[in-house]
Amino acid sequence: MVITVNPGVGEPSGIQGMSASRSAKAVQVRGACSIVVGARSLVTDSVWTGNARDAFLAGVDRVVPDLGMLAGGLEVQAAALHVYAGEVAQIKDDQLRLQVRRESARAGLLAATRSQVSPLEQQMMRLSGSEGEAARARRDEETIAAETALLRQVEFEWAALVARRRRADDVCVAALSGTGALGKMAPFLGSGLGTVSSGRLLRMLDGLSATDLAILLVTHPELPEKLAGAVPEDVAAWWSGMNGPTFGAPSAAQAALIAALPAVIGNLGGVAYWARDAANRITLEQRIAAAKKAVADTKAALPLGGAGRMGISGPNWVVKEHLSATEILKALTSIEEALKPNSSGTTRALVSLTDDSPPLAAVAVGNLDTADNVTYAVPGMGTDASSMEGWANTAQRIFDEQKLVTDNKLDPAVVAWIGYETPPVPLSPGVNFDVFGDERARTGGAQLARDLESWQAVRSDGLAPLNVIAHSYGTTTAAYALAGRDLNVAGFVALGSAGIPASIASADELHADRVYAGQAQNVIPTLEDGDGDQWAWVGRSGSGRNDPMNPDFGAIRFGTNGNEEKELSGVSDHSIAMTAPERGYLDSRTESIRNSALATTNQTDRVTLHREPGLTETQRRFLETPSRVLPYVH
Repeated sequence: MVITVNPGVGEPSGIQGMSASRSAKAVQVRGACSIVVGARSLVTDSVWTGNARDAFLAGVDRVVPDLGMLAGGLEVQAAALHVYAGEVAQIKDDQLRLQVRRESARAGLLAATRSQVSPLEQQMMRLSGSEGEAARARRDEETIAAETALLRQVEFEWAALVARRRRADDVCVAALSGTGALGKMAPFLGSGLGTVSSGRLLRMLDGLSATDLAILLVTHPELPEKLAGAVPEDVAAWWSGMNGPTFGAPSAAQAALIAALPAVIGNLGGVAYWARDAANRITLEQRIAAAKKAVADTKAALPLGGAGRMGISGPNWVVKEHLSATEILKALTSIEEALKPNSSGTTRALVSLTDDSPPLAAVAVGNLDTADNVTYAVPGMGTDASSMEGWANTAQRIFDEQKLVTDNKLDPAVVAWIGYETPPVPLSPGVNFDVFGDERARTGGAQLARDLESWQAVRSDGLAPLNVIAHSYGTTTAAYALAGRDLNVAGFVALGSAGIPASIASADELHADRVYAGQAQNVIPTLEDGDGDQWAWVGRSGSGRNDPMNPDFGAIRFGTNGNEEKELSGVSDHSIAMTAPERGYLDSRTESIRNSALATTNQTDRVTLHREPGLTETQRRFLETPSRVLPYVH
């Protein structure tokens, strides 16, 4: 029966005590907030200037809203508990009165039941003329009926009292867990984020303070993965909706997100690149500090304090951890160096930094948010984040060449993109032959496609053409990205290609307005190093992939072997950059980089076309020995 439920459970005085405690804390918090605001007003330019002052003011500006929200939340909780305590007290009083009525009805019912005679005895009383006894029997029946009705009424009122307590509980819980008490953190209480769409999650993050976000990251560790799946267009609309009055300067909401979730914001497609750079630099600094500590700790664990003249020795797991920490630190340090502008002072930005070991990353030369021409540079085999400084310098050379061929009328940006795990050089000791397979290219292509989509979501005005320059195995990777769907790419340049996937039969399938291909003369590895490209044809032959230099493929084939005036050098190696006099595909003052710059600035009419180089002297000698295998000569 419902009477067994106790609607008056609890102690109203204790609840009132909780209310008073919260009210007192709210007063304390508001007092502290007033002190902080007062201190801020004293910090004028005449008494304090410099970075420390700016940091202090920024900290105050972050904490004041938090204090105000905390005080307001405590006040809401105090008021809710005060009302709840009064309701519980009233329910307790009503319950006591019902209990008295119930006990009285039970006593009357018991007495009447005990004195009640049976119907047979009542019939005998009437036949014998005992009218007094018969009347008493009727009165007992009436008493029993009345007391039974009273008990039913008590049960009904008790059930209503139970429902009233449940409503009071619900109202109090709603107040304590609502936005009034918890601010914008309220929707995140309860279950995880599994059923929340990424679009709704973005809206839920609006207005959260840095403190809220830090708490959220701890209470919902699945948040980064959930946000990573957000559609870049949705993210771009959400992020731009928080923009402050000054472009490139974070609003309070954006600053809170960058400070609390740097690893998330730094890699979230659709976020403006100035913000991604700011976030990733925070993460980079933190990771470098952690990597330095890991290197020092693992080195200390090695015998005799680390590596001696004979190399690293010690327990196997310690050696592995030390080498891993050293590798990570090397990669992070290279990324840090890559962010330093060259002598021209061109802006550089860290637009992605993953938590892989070693990390994947991308550095932009120029401003991706405002550039009127954008090029993504995709590397080939043997490239990882430890090469980021060199790859960023390559992006700088492309940037400079694009400026040169447009008479400095262009405001370009070039992204040194190491966003996938490239295959190792096959002749390196102890490595595999992934360069002949397509798995890494498929994975990298999917990530490249997403990054290109992310840029287009940020730059939805469509005013800047998007280009891709890829080298070696990077051409395989980029081909997967471009063939998968139309990414609105203006120009795609394939240099020293390790082969376009066999599933892509022609340039038209790459969905680019213009497709270019350039390759130095095919030469034999080791025997002819320094005379041309010794590896591109090996990659194609070993994989069965298509050669974009084949006329049937349909690409615009441009020259890379140097012009007749010797103004521009020819490519003498499969590499991107070499030490003079050797030249790589994207070395300065090469025919290859000049044509790449012209191709990515829509100046096809100025591109120098490919000229068949003919056989080298070594290859002619090989023709005299038919048993030898010659490389394919295009």
